[in-house]
Amino acid sequence: MTGFLSNNPDDLGRGEVFLRFDFWKPVRRVLQPWLDNEVKLEFGLHAFRLMKSRAQLGYYFGVMIPMIRAFMKERGDGVFTTDEIHLYNMYKGLGVEPTIRNIGGIEVITTNRKHVRDMTTLEFNEMVEALQLFWSEQGLELPDPKKGTNNNLTDFIEDD
Repeated sequence: MTGFLSNNPDDLGRGEVFLRFDFWKPVRRVLQPWLDNEVKLEFGLHAFRLMKSRAQLGYYFGVMIPMIRAFMKERGDGVFTTDEIHLYNMYKGLGVEPTIRNIGGIEVITTNRKHVRDMTTLEFNEMVEALQLFWSEQGLELPDPKKGTNNNLTDFIEDD
């Protein structure tokens, strides 16, 4: 697909693509240095999707899970792995119903819920808020994520 920037579709030649910009002047101002030099520009069109960030994943797996593990150990529930705590959060904290399916001759536990890595920012934030509420009812106050950090556990340690 080839074309050139114009705000007039009548400028098109055969096989060229017209790009419509509602705010043409700012776009032209930004692109002007390249347009003056007749540099070839390529644009890609991608679906917009709000994906959670590394900081959000860092908060869940690096702050929430370790705090929950420590809390459960202290109250005498036992010592659990990250995966076990994550599954507990899904089943008990969020009310996700596990399903047992026969796959390749063995029974496998599955769910219909999106995996954390596939959630959008909004879905991820809703999950965090629901888990904060669940764990506060259990007696564990989980802090809110901190903006401007990687949300590692060290970001939540206060200096004395």
